[in-house]
Amino acid sequence: MAAGALYFARCRGERAYYTAPIKALVSEKFFELCAMFGADQVGLLTGDAAVNPDAPIICATAEIVANLALAAGGDSDIGTLVADEFHYYGEPDRGWAWQVPLIELPSTQFLLMSATLGDVSFFVDDLTRRTGRDTVEVTGAQRPVPLEHGYAMTPIHETIADLVDRGRAPIYVVHFTQAAAVERAQALLSVKICDKDQKAAIAEAIGDFRFSTGFGNTLSKLLRSGIGVHHAGMLPATGASWNVLRNKGC
Repeated sequence: MAAGALYFARCRGERAYYTAPIKALVSEKFFELCAMFGADQVGLLTGDAAVNPDAPIICATAEIVANLALAAGGDSDIGTLVADEFHYYGEPDRGWAWQVPLIELPSTQFLLMSATLGDVSFFVDDLTRRTGRDTVEVTGAQRPVPLEHGYAMTPIHETIADLVDRGRAPIYVVHFTQAAAVERAQALLSVKICDKDQKAAIAEAIGDFRFSTGFGNTLSKLLRSGIGVHHAGMLPATGASWNVLRNKGC
């Protein structure tokens, strides 16, 4: 739906923005949209990085767009706004960044997306009243990947090895700090994540990618062992290597 909204915005000659709450997610979507629309058509604004900022499609954090709305109001060039993870609207600290565009941009076409919102009748009625246009609610309860709950008492590296053996990869291991994520990734080098053929496929997929010195060398070693690292502190170009492998199913 997001791609469709951005496509129709381009057909109408409007400038479109895609927003998300996390820089890593914004960067990920940036590369996806570059592949879809062309690198010259898509830009990135996160506060830490600015890539092709005059592009007709901009991927940005929610706060960036909220500040643009506050500065320009109805004169803003935001023709279409795709707001991902819209349930952040109710966050005490950050919710303002999702609320401001709805108030300040009455002429903007909105696509508000969330997998966790319940009754959205308030937003339907409020948007219709503010914009003077009909608002359509589109719902779906089917998950692309079935959700199962479980727990394990074994150490995490043993748990991951067991999941790999049972064909449950890819596996996401969530940490509360960037340093902890990198430390865990390096510790997992002792676990057999990939077989010989999988390592060869990874090497071919990232063969032309230029890793920077320092952390880039570490990331290259991890990726070739089937272990990725992704967090908001990574530069878009570095995160691209992980996205390439993920999109190819490596």
